Amino acid sequence: MFKGKLLSLSTLFIALISSVQSAIHYNQGGSDWTGTCATGKSQSPVDIPVDNISGSSINSKYFRSNKLLDIMVSQKSMSNITLQDNIYTYQYSFSDGYLAFWDENDSLQTFQLLQFHVHAPSEHTFNGQYYDVEVHFVHKHTTENRLVAFSVLFDTKAGGDKENEFIKSMSVGAQNQSVISTLPAMNLFKKLDMNQLYHYEGSLTTPPCNEIVSWIIVHDPQQISSAQVKAFNDKWKNNQTFAAGKGNNRGIQNLNQRLIYKKDDPRASNGVNLIASILPLFVLLFGFF
Repeated sequence: MFKGKLLSLSTLFIALISSVQSAIHYNQGGSDWTGTCATGKSQSPVDIPVDNISGSSINSKYFRSNKLLDIMVSQKSMSNITLQDNIYTYQYSFSDGYLAFWDENDSLQTFQLLQFHVHAPSEHTFNGQYYDVEVHFVHKHTTENRLVAFSVLFDTKAGGDKENEFIKSMSVGAQNQSVISTLPAMNLFKKLDMNQLYHYEGSLTTPPCNEIVSWIIVHDPQQISSAQVKAFNDKWKNNQTFAAGKGNNRGIQNLNQRLIYKKDDPRASNGVNLIASILPLFVLLFGFF
């Protein structure tokens, strides 16, 4: 019964995310989008001004440091995955993955992976700096109508100009609806510095821009080769017929009254003990790691 409900909710959210694919355009960077995209007060993406963080001192105007903020990601072997070329992004849909999220209020919530997709250049910025590529792993709450987007950055300068195994496995440039044999997502996640977590409440970055997304961004850009970046840029940023020379990234949105939460000292006992105590339950519920 639980799995059936989860499947129906997942189907609903996939429909929501995909409902306006044909209407998405980036000629104005999304500034001409209407509805909630124009009127919402908790929109995404945002700039994360990390210059306001100095050692343990965090600018209260933007940030809150939190010892409880943490995540645990688990993916089964991603096989027989279909690549969808939606013109405005590459999307990969599957369901064999879960994310456990401890928010700043010490609330543990679990989410099932729905899909991941690509933006180039990045949508989120740090101190106004864009990165070459940003991949969003979109997860649906297991019982509520909410999403978590787990964001991973790639950059030739900040991460290194070397071929990335995960990006290579995505078969960018293949025909639409082609089947990809394996995606080594866990290999990617294991390389991330999970001590560099930032969390804020926001929205979908494409219409209808629903404000139902908890964003988790890892500020640890991964390596990617210039050739791999070029493949994305040839599709969007350098393609004059796509958006007149713009990428598939929405412009930065105002934070308004929102706060950004930064993960605190990873050695803090609360976080370590919580992970240790919940790990057996996570394995029991979802059956893998």
